[in-house]
Amino acid sequence: MKRQFGSILLLFTAVLCVYPLSAQDSLNVSLLGQLYHTIDYGYFSKLAYRDNLVYICDGDGGLKVINVANPSNPQIVGNYDTYVQLNDIFLKDNLAYVTAAYPAPPEGEWVCDVIILNIANLSNIQWIGGFYTDPWSQGAYVSGTRAFIAEGGAGIKLYSVQTPSYPVFVGSYDTGGSVYDLQVEGNTIYVADGTGGFLILAYTPQFNVTEIGVYRTGGTMTSLVVRDDIAYVLENVYYPNSSYLKIIDISNPDNPVLSGTFPIINSSYDLFLQGNYAFVATYNQGIRIIDISDPTSPVETGYYITPGHAFGIAVNGTIAYVGNGEYFSIYDISQAVSNDDPALPVPPVSKLYQSYPNPFISGTEIGYDIAKAGPVNLSIYNTKGQLVRQIVNEQQKNGSYSVTWDGTDSNNNKVSSGVYFFRLETAEGTRSRKCLLLK
Repeated sequence: MKRQFGSILLLFTAVLCVYPLSAQDSLNVSLLGQLYHTIDYGYFSKLAYRDNLVYICDGDGGLKVINVANPSNPQIVGNYDTYVQLNDIFLKDNLAYVTAAYPAPPEGEWVCDVIILNIANLSNIQWIGGFYTDPWSQGAYVSGTRAFIAEGGAGIKLYSVQTPSYPVFVGSYDTGGSVYDLQVEGNTIYVADGTGGFLILAYTPQFNVTEIGVYRTGGTMTSLVVRDDIAYVLENVYYPNSSYLKIIDISNPDNPVLSGTFPIINSSYDLFLQGNYAFVATYNQGIRIIDISDPTSPVETGYYITPGHAFGIAVNGTIAYVGNGEYFSIYDISQAVSNDDPALPVPPVSKLYQSYPNPFISGTEIGYDIAKAGPVNLSIYNTKGQLVRQIVNEQQKNGSYSVTWDGTDSNNNKVSSGVYFFRLETAEGTRSRKCLLLK
């Protein structure tokens, strides 16, 4: 029997308000609009933005959907009461995957801490599936038909959600730390593993996981965003209570290297990237805006000490949306970002993904993206730098490509087991990664 919850719009009292601030409480950021609710068991935290709508976790108050088309007058247009404290949300198509801090109460036969909601009709949000993983699910990342769940001290769990109403457990992996956040690209998982550091993992369809690289410090890694060959990770240090934005070069996944650091007062909970800027939700220090155009020397360009505690942040253009506990706030950040780039588009770049599977025996698939049409060369080299085989050498249009290397050289002879490098050369430059051939 599927567990049923009622979906009732506007279960709490919400009023617009403006919180007075003194001049020193902000820099290059101004308040546009705000919601405040009066219930005791809810607080606005992690959120996601899409098409003038903000989907926000409201603590024990469930999921709220807010129309932000008019930033000065945000309106709640959807609600789903999950009856449990929500930690995070991931949107994919018409589904919202929300994670809970503990299982939903046992009504019917569904006891879940990962809940799948159909959000196609905001006036009637429907529970369509869910699964129980661990009482402390931190977050979810959905790639294709696979849902990767950050399970805190229980590591990572993988579920097939090909049929969202009937998720199927695939496997789990104990990272050795406490997984707060993760991101998946191809067959690579990037992990904020608490005191276990920042991890780079490779996985197979059966969820056999191999650690590729690790970057550790004395703090607790809690949130991350990976873009191109750089990982942006929040590290919290509790004695003294502070945090840092760590910028890590992952162009060589086997050896992640710190490029730059930006110190932040107090704990940081959420991180969002757009263009050349990182946006951080920083507990009682509000939101911080950091120019990351030079990864080796990040610079703060704006901040706002929010009312309540900043737990979640999302940005669209020159507007930031923040979950501040009792408040949901909307801010104008146009003065804190480059005036010559108001939309803050991410420039297209060519990418080379980690081969899959890795290690491999009979063959490995190499995926890559071409940002601009032009000559493309993809070749295999041994550890001595000698050319083993040229896989691609032609003009290609922009788009995504995939090729397979079967472990042979230019004469179609099987090469010996060991480490090999595959290198992508385009008009933008050269990118390389490493793979391991087994016999």
